[in-house]
Amino acid sequence: MKDMAPIEFQSVSRAEARLVLAGAPAAQSDWTDRRIERKEESLRPSTTEWIDGLPAELRPVNLAQKYVRIANKICHLWNEPMQCRGYLDDLMIVRRQARMGFAPAVAMEIGALNLHYNALHPAGRSWVEPVTLAARDNSALKKR
Repeated sequence: MKDMAPIEFQSVSRAEARLVLAGAPAAQSDWTDRRIERKEESLRPSTTEWIDGLPAELRPVNLAQKYVRIANKICHLWNEPMQCRGYLDDLMIVRRQARMGFAPAVAMEIGALNLHYNALHPAGRSWVEPVTLAARDNSALKKR
């Protein structure tokens, strides 16, 4: 039996496979030339206030200087525990091989914010809990 070379496999959608069978070129795996160019974003006043309101040792100065969009998004999500916790966690994990990750100073700031946020909003504490407790307390008062 002859030595068989392994078959290279690339995951594609059915639509992409049909296009290739019809003679269209294969889909690109490098998307850098297809990205939407974003206009330069500036730090929002609300983000500046949020940063100023944090303890001095937690202020993400490097993040705000190098990644304005991310700083603005964290500020926007800050009062939404589920979304903010998820976003901060996602920033800490490199999911794509082509990504280099953040500079050490920025990564340290995101990590410190993540720890601080998790201390402020512990996991497992539902936003429904205070509403449920208040409703139960009110119903107990009505029975008296």
